[in-house]
Amino acid sequence: MNTIQKGDFAVVSGVREPWAPFIGHAAIATTDNWILDMPGYKDGVYTQKDNNRQLQKGAWFDKYKSAWTTVYRLKTSKE
Repeated sequence: MNTIQKGDFAVVSGVREPWAPFIGHAAIATTDNWILDMPGYKDGVYTQKDNNRQLQKGAWFDKYKSAWTTVYRLKTSKE
């Protein structure tokens, strides 16, 4: 968790909510401390117009602590 960096992608496997028909969930680190995801909308909690949230990385990983999370980091290109 402490090594996530701006631009990293986090992909969660094994999250299966009754209201969520998909098997995984993805997010991107917008800074070294904040993660942006789109949790979807259900029961009016999030609307389609406001289907995003930013959580501090600790809160985001706590939310998905029971799932397997893989972090992907792209190599930077040097031109």
